[in-house]
Amino acid sequence: MKFVYKVFSTSNTHYLYVGISGNILLLNNEFYTQHSKIFEHFENGVSDDFKLELEAVRSSIQNKLLVPKSNEPLCYWFDETEFCKSFRKEMSHLMLGITENCNMRCHYCVYGGHYANERTHSAQTMTKETGKAAVDFFIRESKSDELILNFYGGEPFTNFSVLQNIYDYAREKQPSLKTYITTNGTLLEGKIADWFLQNENVHLYVSLAGNRQSHDDLRVFANGAGTFATIHKNLLHLKERNLKAYTERIHFIFNIFDEQQLFDIRKFLLTDELFTEQKFLPEITGIDCLEDDGTVSSLKTAFLEKNSNGNSDTLSEYIRLLQQGKHDDVFVKYYDEKFIPLHRRAVNDSTNFISGVCRPFAKKLFVDVNGSVHICENFLYGTEFGSIFERLNDEPLKTLFERFKTAKETRCSECWATKLCGLCYKDFFDKNGNMNNERTNRICTHEKNAIENTLREYCTILETDANLLDHLDKYVLYQ
Repeated sequence: MKFVYKVFSTSNTHYLYVGISGNILLLNNEFYTQHSKIFEHFENGVSDDFKLELEAVRSSIQNKLLVPKSNEPLCYWFDETEFCKSFRKEMSHLMLGITENCNMRCHYCVYGGHYANERTHSAQTMTKETGKAAVDFFIRESKSDELILNFYGGEPFTNFSVLQNIYDYAREKQPSLKTYITTNGTLLEGKIADWFLQNENVHLYVSLAGNRQSHDDLRVFANGAGTFATIHKNLLHLKERNLKAYTERIHFIFNIFDEQQLFDIRKFLLTDELFTEQKFLPEITGIDCLEDDGTVSSLKTAFLEKNSNGNSDTLSEYIRLLQQGKHDDVFVKYYDEKFIPLHRRAVNDSTNFISGVCRPFAKKLFVDVNGSVHICENFLYGTEFGSIFERLNDEPLKTLFERFKTAKETRCSECWATKLCGLCYKDFFDKNGNMNNERTNRICTHEKNAIENTLREYCTILETDANLLDHLDKYVLYQ
């Protein structure tokens, strides 16, 4: 009988997270201090040196709170065989990499040459013929009644004429089309601004890095000049022209290095006219330093030193806001989405399943500038899935499932974090489909540390008020 578990502590209490059942158990000081020996004695039947503790283990097993490691084969949280037969019914989101060119050179950009597993900026752009073929391909392959068209770059508006052409073609094919565009906001003027305002089903997602100072430190034009003033001017002009379109169809994404920046972001949201009357809280995404060549990591250190605001406890601020019922706050949105996977974890479930991995193509299919098909914009898995100029090949999907399952069985079968783990295919395979154990080890260690910290924060909140996170039971992540 083997157990996979993690002991951790808040400032007040010791806990044991059970990797198989998902339960979180309270520990006294004796059990916490001696847990390794206690479980060793129990598993090996060594002696009764820990009589009371061993009896507690037996009782927890009997009550199915403490569940030993399963010997059943690893499985997905969904039936992959059935999914491979039916995924087209859910395939509704076509994402087009309409260009690899960008008019900005953000210092931390994932395509800036600092990440070995990523492409770099290039002059390659999608042609209107390729874009139209991608729409035809998607409509032919998908069995969903819905079509979402997402333009991605680079900066999509550097290829505006082609974007327009593809959009018009897709609207002819499916008038109910929804369209999302991820943009840096620097080109939202003139004919591009007119086009956006005229097309009521187009939503823009504008990336920022905080207030003017923070943004201009990180997000610059190719010539090194800051971009904040240009974006600010463009957005305010749109707001003046059509407040309804601005508040309902422009969304903000903030890129941050550290949770401490939430204080400055909230101040920015409350004081800058960009956000008055805005209907949606921004998305907060972390800037990845884990796989860079050291450049982005150094940038993070320098940035945080320069922009330190003296605040220290973001979790306490989250707790304070929940206690006061102030849920419409960037802190609450950020932490709510952080705690959702833990709060809604499978409890008392001994199934030996893989968590944290998407179902490929169910919600997104990415087509690059050349028409090659990929699972998403973050995982360019060679050319296994073919191109839009042929039928979508299901076999590589089955192969990917099997490869990932085998890799997880090899690496993760005795890991306490496996049911909370968010690592996906990209974390196991590089852009050429090859395994890189050194890279995966690094990502894995980071993920386990992050999960342990989230467990600690989660229990700290529940110690304050056991009902404080009840609102997460009904939290809607996606409309």
